[in-house]
Amino acid sequence: MGFNVGLVSENYFTEHIAISSGLTFNFLRMKYEFTDFCLVEDFLEETDVNVSRQLKATNIQIPVKAKVKFNVADLFDLFAEAGVGLSFNVSDKGKDSYDFYWVSFDSDGYVDCTNQYRLLQLSMLVGVGAEYAIDRNFSAFAQLTLDHCFSNAFVSALEKQTGSVLRNNFVGLEVGILF
Repeated sequence: MGFNVGLVSENYFTEHIAISSGLTFNFLRMKYEFTDFCLVEDFLEETDVNVSRQLKATNIQIPVKAKVKFNVADLFDLFAEAGVGLSFNVSDKGKDSYDFYWVSFDSDGYVDCTNQYRLLQLSMLVGVGAEYAIDRNFSAFAQLTLDHCFSNAFVSALEKQTGSVLRNNFVGLEVGILF
């Protein structure tokens, strides 16, 4: 689950075709597993351990999308949009746990792990939705969006160490007001 908030501007070239861009703040919550090579104190040696991480990530994204709008009724439009988004990593906090034979580890709380994730990521953005005109100046919209990240979210060193790939792909439901 996550949450995103932001401002986006649409510039129409024709009645039905627009370019949109803006700034959004994405607050992502996810849980995933990866294999880490770490010191297990009871064994006094480094070994491969399956780590489960709950992650709270925050990033700022600049989306640039092309939008096509189809008029269905007087006050109701359908639209589709596609483009790219450049995300800047702001904060990552993780809570790790693992079980290795009789050794169990569970971190006390969320720990800053921002240095384990890439600062910049590029993703493909695709969305479909509907827009309802409230009056001449305001419209309400709802859309289903796919954000597909092109690169591994782990920094190169962690990617080599763990052999794991993490892509911050997500599907979201966006609602808002256009004016």
